[in-house]
Amino acid sequence: MRKKYIYFISVFLFFLMPICKAEIKGEDLAVGIALINSQKLTVSTTQKIIKDKSIVVCPLNDKKMSKCLNLSGEKFNEVNNSGNVSDVVYGSVIHEFSTDALLLVESGFSVGIAFIYNKKIQPTIKLINNKEGVGISVGIGFETLVINSCNSSEGIHVYSSYPNEHLYYPYGYNVSETCSNEIYQ
Repeated sequence: MRKKYIYFISVFLFFLMPICKAEIKGEDLAVGIALINSQKLTVSTTQKIIKDKSIVVCPLNDKKMSKCLNLSGEKFNEVNNSGNVSDVVYGSVIHEFSTDALLLVESGFSVGIAFIYNKKIQPTIKLINNKEGVGISVGIGFETLVINSCNSSEGIHVYSSYPNEHLYYPYGYNVSETCSNEIYQ
């Protein structure tokens, strides 16, 4: 009787796991840096096409994260690459996409984290604070992905282990460093 019970549970879990766990492919997920002003929002990423994706943008203000916005990639148009954001890991080409003013910030300029994902995926997004800066935790099925940010002496690093991405945007002025030494390796 016990063997039948164990067999039943094993078969049940074997068929249930693929249903419960989202199938995540590399092209389904990407990290980006959002540059925000009162006129437009620009997302810089290694993703070549975002029209069929969803984008979560979380502005960073004074080391605190503002409320994240979930946007459709259909609202963005590809623009000429300014060359400001770079891919630290692979040196991949950065693509920039822009949309009209969303009044994300009342005035001035802000930088933020962008997370680009396939619309079929239903992630849960949580804001997190860590010793280096702020980030977002992305729950997809049973997986949790973490996208972090920190400041070097002159810019912001946005990085994650999966997808393995590390983008850098130079501010053009000095700021207090929050990145650990591991970020530079």
